Amino acid sequence: VVIRSLDGRIYGLGINNGERQWLFSSEVPNLTLRGTSTPLAKGGRLYVGLDNGDVVALNIMDGVVMWQQNVVNNQGKTEIDRLSDIDGDMGVVATDLYVSSAANKTLAVATESGQLLWRNNHGSSSGVTVSRRFIYLADNNSVVRQIDRSNGELGWVIEDFINRELSRPVFYLGDLVFTDLAGYVHVIDAFTGKILNRKQMGKNHFFGSPVVDGNIIYTYNKDGTLTAFRYSE
Repeated sequence: VVIRSLDGRIYGLGINNGERQWLFSSEVPNLTLRGTSTPLAKGGRLYVGLDNGDVVALNIMDGVVMWQQNVVNNQGKTEIDRLSDIDGDMGVVATDLYVSSAANKTLAVATESGQLLWRNNHGSSSGVTVSRRFIYLADNNSVVRQIDRSNGELGWVIEDFINRELSRPVFYLGDLVFTDLAGYVHVIDAFTGKILNRKQMGKNHFFGSPVVDGNIIYTYNKDGTLTAFRYSE
């Protein structure tokens, strides 16, 4: 069991007794965005995006650092200019780790070494969703983007939702589903970027991204509305 706290600490707890097995600590910058990324477990390693722009790979059994790299490396004169938080969900395909930052950067990193493979100058504080060919994100201005997973080049771009504070897009039966600040759930075609439908499922922001289980989509709105529904064209 892994727990991450807001003070930069990550705890590994025994699954049978809940006792602490290991502890990893990182320095938190004076100014950061609210929130932290969810650690990603894969192949015996735990990948964590930190508030200082680092990504660290830990041995999930004992917390030993396998590698740690500053992949965002944001420069600037002020603390606001230097914001580098990695607060959103990451993704792994084969030996590549995909990371997006509030500092308007999306990156591919080698899981074995932390070596930077490519960088794209569009980022997201909510993270990425990854398929075999593409990466999808809603950037910090709520522009939805498709990025080629192999080289970081942009695919389609949707600017219809600017400033609607979109959630991270998630897959649903070949499409992408995401929410906005006004309580709407939107559906787009993942391959073409075509907008397919939308429906209001609440009166406010949602807690996190939609959750998909089979052919059912779950959303939880901050007005207290929990909704389960299916979508078909």
